Amino acid sequence: MLGGRYNPPYQFGAIYCGWNEETCWAEIEKRLEGPVKRARFNVIPIRVHLNKVLDLTDPTVLSELKVERQDLTHPTDYTLTRRIANMAREAGFEAILAPSSASPGTIIAIFSDRLDTRSKLAVVKRRKPHS
Repeated sequence: MLGGRYNPPYQFGAIYCGWNEETCWAEIEKRLEGPVKRARFNVIPIRVHLNKVLDLTDPTVLSELKVERQDLTHPTDYTLTRRIANMAREAGFEAILAPSSASPGTIIAIFSDRLDTRSKLAVVKRRKPHS
């Protein structure tokens, strides 16, 4: 378990999703440090229904946490975002909605081990990406 922006290594996992396809590609290409052959991948749209999400795209929430948007998108320093993730999990949040660090879009980091029994993740339809 390598860890990511919202999950410290060897502590807990997270399912990272882009709010739209272009955000997903931007995140993948940032992680892999360059363009990828999209035809080698499958796009897997999912329908997400969660009951308790920490929304870090909401300026009010950022203000309450005394955090600026740019603090969440630092290219290499995940100290703050991992601390927020730990606190969010302890407070019972199932996921974090946050600005993408690779594009103007939004990502969601889902803590699958924290899902409420009423929450659902469902594959909509697997398909090859657009070229």
